Amino acid sequence: MTTVVDLSGGERRYGPAETPPVERKGADAGRRDTSAALETAFLSFLQTLEERYADRLLPKEFDHLAACFALGLTTPFYGKSDPGRHLDMCRRLLALRFSAERVRRALEDVPQEPQPWVLKAFEAVEQLGLRNGERLREMEGAPADGGAHSWKLPGGFREKVGKE
Repeated sequence: MTTVVDLSGGERRYGPAETPPVERKGADAGRRDTSAALETAFLSFLQTLEERYADRLLPKEFDHLAACFALGLTTPFYGKSDPGRHLDMCRRLLALRFSAERVRRALEDVPQEPQPWVLKAFEAVEQLGLRNGERLREMEGAPADGGAHSWKLPGGFREKVGKE
């Protein structure tokens, strides 16, 4: 068990399967880890969706809305790169809260005959994710598809994104 104390005086305990955030050094000091920022934005969206709409959505509609948001959120970082890499990041975000089978269904199965307001929400939620992703990219100073940048991904993986 690892304990990380933050500057606000709080602390978070990380179990053996979790990875504490990595402190950046040099030019990256003070810049939040991009994957952590994407995770935070995605989990915040899910919480809002659950609190406000879970009782009015079918499970497939809820899951597809989460996938739409993840797609929009990651587009500024992965939209012009390899589509497999983009889809993989969407999977990783969804896997923060969903089982592997639920992730697959959320990405592959578009709900048939959703409620009319939900049908409109699919596109609106993807656009909301896109706007949030663009803001995150600007705040992070991360390159827009094409510059080289290392991001720590969920589960302790590291990936080099962009040109070298």
